[in-house]
Amino acid sequence: MDPLETLVHVAPILLSMLLGDKAISLNRAAAADESGELGATIAAAGRDSVFPLIEKMIGRGLETAALAAPPAGVAAEWFLSLLIGDLQIRRVNRTLPEPSDENIRARAAAAMSAFGKLCGA
Repeated sequence: MDPLETLVHVAPILLSMLLGDKAISLNRAAAADESGELGATIAAAGRDSVFPLIEKMIGRGLETAALAAPPAGVAAEWFLSLLIGDLQIRRVNRTLPEPSDENIRARAAAAMSAFGKLCGA
């Protein structure tokens, strides 16, 4: 599958997971954990596992000229920033309700559109 098509497919799934009640509850607990252990565990099982996969996918896009971007790591940061922004922290601090499936799809589509403009071939 083309790297951009894969990102289009993955974006709403990832965003839905990150903004769901389970992830938000875990992040609230991690914020309250003064030891930092829960936060480190969440990061290891979450971002530290997912980011390299996104970076690798973007790297493949660069190799095949499907993408024309800065280094894959920078482009992966851009992708996640466009997709997630401050939505997760707004959910954690209760200033944003859980988004609907429609809102998730719209946000993912907007993020992919912007990412395509930044990094498209």
